[in-house]
Amino acid sequence: MKIFTKTAFLCLVIALSGCGQRHRESFDGRTLTGYEPMQNIDPSKPDSKWFHMTKLTFRKDSVFIVQTPVYVFNSDTTYSESDGGFYNYKGTFEDNGHFVIDAIETGCDYCPELMSTGKNGKLQRVYRHKTYDGSRITGGLQLNGVVFR
Repeated sequence: MKIFTKTAFLCLVIALSGCGQRHRESFDGRTLTGYEPMQNIDPSKPDSKWFHMTKLTFRKDSVFIVQTPVYVFNSDTTYSESDGGFYNYKGTFEDNGHFVIDAIETGCDYCPELMSTGKNGKLQRVYRHKTYDGSRITGGLQLNGVVFR
């Protein structure tokens, strides 16, 4: 009887230890897309809207970010015909009840490079840094006010 009681108690403790915990959906292997507003870069069409179509691809604890410009004027949406070459970032993320992505630029073929003068007086490239802050929502994330699904 003592063995049965101990075994039953142990089973009850194990069963209850999982209660109240929600299964968190893994983003590993998933790509989420969001549209981040950017400033209008076409002064001839001041009513147009520009966005970065941002794709977040998750692999284990890493995130890869690819941004492509999207242009909306009246009811027409125009996507870049380029096969890439815009902002690319690589970074890590934390998901501890609050979702944070920290990434650094890895390339951009069609973007001007930021430069600064180093201590030796020579110009050196400055890599862009990107931080997203937000939370999980149904089917995705909300980061910096932008929904990614």
